Amino acid sequence: MDSELRRLIAPYVRRPEPAASAFVIALLGTAVVTFSQPAKRFRYDALAYWKLADTFTKDGHFSMLNFDSPLRGYAFPFINHLLQSLGWSDSSTSKAFNIVVVAPKALDKVGSPVRTTGRALAFEGTVDVQVREDGMLAGQALGRGFVTGGGDVLRPYSGDVTFRAAGKPAGAMVFTEVSAADGTILRAAVVRVRF
Repeated sequence: MDSELRRLIAPYVRRPEPAASAFVIALLGTAVVTFSQPAKRFRYDALAYWKLADTFTKDGHFSMLNFDSPLRGYAFPFINHLLQSLGWSDSSTSKAFNIVVVAPKALDKVGSPVRTTGRALAFEGTVDVQVREDGMLAGQALGRGFVTGGGDVLRPYSGDVTFRAAGKPAGAMVFTEVSAADGTILRAAVVRVRF
């Protein structure tokens, strides 16, 4: 009787496909490796696609028709645009994204005073900002300032940082949350800039 029943229901019973099982295992393995790694800067083509995400917005208005790359498709830059709107950044933000720099963007040309905007969660909302040129030693900066985000949740910040003339063509803006207890850096974000 068992064999007769099995024969009757066999066409209706589906076994998992080996390819589907392999895909799920590979996806989970990739996710574990990806999320266990520290944040890394985008380079080469990845950076180009990340910057293409900005083309969807012009004059503060989003439109799929704004995308203007003749060489690249729009799907991946559109996904990046969605990630950026959720607060993802190509800068070296802390893994929890407690300091998110919206402007300036990587490789932007900046002058004094430089306007910076973003979102932050830090003790009393305070994020220290330094403008540095290439080759500077620890503690040296062209200019310093601070911005105030949120002390309880991630909140927007904006501010201007003045700095003296740079002697090199490039440098970085360094955003840090410093411990009030001992002065150690708790979180940092770095954005590469040009002068």
